[in-house]
Amino acid sequence: MEQWLHDLPLAPKSKTHVRGIMHLVFKCAERWGIIELGKNPVSLVRVKNASKRLKRPRVLDVAEYFELLKHLDEPHRTMVLVAQCLGLRVSEILACNGATSVLRIARCWFREAWWAAGWTM
Repeated sequence: MEQWLHDLPLAPKSKTHVRGIMHLVFKCAERWGIIELGKNPVSLVRVKNASKRLKRPRVLDVAEYFELLKHLDEPHRTMVLVAQCLGLRVSEILACNGATSVLRIARCWFREAWWAAGWTM
């Protein structure tokens, strides 16, 4: 199994996910009595460089960022602005529905930053 995972044309992180799924499949097989308890062969499988990236992430400089904004229409432009200013992930931006949610997230973010810095009101 270790050799099979090694030969897969996937990123190390993806191979780790595949290993995790296979481990769960064998755990279920143990629970259902298909294989003996404690005989999960995936327990011994390792994935080398599991957290290592294949490519370095591309980071935009300030000029590229503003050039990108020129080419975006609403509401995508606002979504990118909010993500950039608050450091939100795509999933967090997509969870927002309207200005009220964006302001609520911003308020929470600033409150967390305020307390993390040790400031008091």
